[in-house]
Amino acid sequence: MKNKIFLIAGVMITLLGTGIGLAVLNSYGTVTGYATVEQSMKMDIMGSSNDINYTISAKQGETKYSPQIKLVNSADVPISINLTASIVNGGTSEDVKLSIVNDGQNTTLTNPITVPSSDMYVYVQHEFDSAASLGEYVFRIEAVPN
Repeated sequence: MKNKIFLIAGVMITLLGTGIGLAVLNSYGTVTGYATVEQSMKMDIMGSSNDINYTISAKQGETKYSPQIKLVNSADVPISINLTASIVNGGTSEDVKLSIVNDGQNTTLTNPITVPSSDMYVYVQHEFDSAASLGEYVFRIEAVPN
């Protein structure tokens, strides 16, 4: 009987020791990492010291372009965005049609737009209807991650 107790105790100590040994072998320590994430895309109105506003003058029936807008990609990889232009105040989509066009002003861009790591240039095309409401208009150009 004493032999059985010693045998059982020996097996338990061996299993317990192996379990502790395995636990130690499974972890040699931990390291904690931290990251600060910064915005990768910004817009720059070229030729302006004010990068949040631009002004154009137009007559009914005319098509006018915004100043050149640089999409600044500070990431090392291309970034996919949705770029939209909308009327905030002063008229409706019946008065003016807004489009985002390429640097050559000859191709309308559709979302999502891939901005290369070397940056990208675009314009906002404003096509005023021949019966557009008179007055001042306010537009918003927004870039959001896709």
